[in-house]
Amino acid sequence: MKKATEASYHDEHIRKHGCYEVHPNEEYLRILRESGILNEEHNLTLDVGCGSGAFGLRLARLGSPVVGIDISPDSIKTARKIAKEQSLNAEFLVGDIEKMPFRDSAFNLVFCGFVLHHVPNLLAQVLQQLNFVLKDGGKLFMCEPNAHNPSAIVQYNFGKSRTPNEKPLDPKKLATLLSNLGFESIKSEDIGDVAHLPTDTPSRSRKIVRWVVAKILHGVNKLPFIPGPYFVMRSAKKDGVSKNI
Repeated sequence: MKKATEASYHDEHIRKHGCYEVHPNEEYLRILRESGILNEEHNLTLDVGCGSGAFGLRLARLGSPVVGIDISPDSIKTARKIAKEQSLNAEFLVGDIEKMPFRDSAFNLVFCGFVLHHVPNLLAQVLQQLNFVLKDGGKLFMCEPNAHNPSAIVQYNFGKSRTPNEKPLDPKKLATLLSNLGFESIKSEDIGDVAHLPTDTPSRSRKIVRWVVAKILHGVNKLPFIPGPYFVMRSAKKDGVSKNI
């Protein structure tokens, strides 16, 4: 996996757009709500792959103390600026989620919003890091594109504005990894499609192609036997689990 590609892609996006907000505000709030993290008390929360703070800043506004980590320096600079301007209880730092600079059992809650699909070949290592930084009984929440959905397959294999690393994830395989690492109460739910904000100005012909493909995929997603394009998953770390799994 090319980590430098991830950093440069998101740095460039920040320079072009000022922040990394690719969904409407109500969609970010819906994802937080559907994940279940908003049902928790306002405990110290780690926002993994926080970008410019799309999720972490919203959690801070709702009352949770937040620490965010991301590989993109420009994203972190933006998140820090917004947190300072709005006097939020949120800190952000540049770092690699495969080797996070936090002590053992540092956080009560961890949130991963559209992050793990950027590291499909490093899932076990990243999840082990999350296991390490969570307190016993701490909870992990995430939202990711679903590898069993045709829309997600098309978007993440043929769509533009993606990094080469991004691949939709299999929720069953992800749940198995979590179970093997000492997580319990693992629950996964489809949340359906998530609205996107336009981040480019395509040609007229490309607009037509996108519209046709979107209509087809929207129809497919309505079929009762098709899983949703995105899923949320929540789990809790078992008490007393060894760190060296």
